Amino acid sequence: MRSPLAKCTPDQQARQDAARSMGCVACWINQEVGGFRPTGMWVEIHHQLRGGHRYSQDATVCLCHWHHQGKHFPHGCDAWPARRVAARFGPSLARMPNTFRATYGDDAFLLAAQNRLLAASRATA
Repeated sequence: MRSPLAKCTPDQQARQDAARSMGCVACWINQEVGGFRPTGMWVEIHHQLRGGHRYSQDATVCLCHWHHQGKHFPHGCDAWPARRVAARFGPSLARMPNTFRATYGDDAFLLAAQNRLLAASRATA
């Protein structure tokens, strides 16, 4: 059951929109090893959980469909089995949560990484 969250404030919505335009945090981490960075319709906002419930519009990171829900394989990989997609692009949070966290870090690490990317983007704008 999803917990009700207050609607985003304009600042929170702007942060989430900026995160979407930058792409998936896990893919950014993969970029260091030749990964890719989907944006636009291929990414979504992941609300971090506390006690099994979404707790804040500020505790969010952007993940692509693969890294978030384990679906909509990256372009050109539609016929691949999930284990091959995971071997190439990294684990999915939905399909392999423990492996995902071991690979990309816990919620605090991912949130800090998202915030660093957003700060760096603002600094160069």
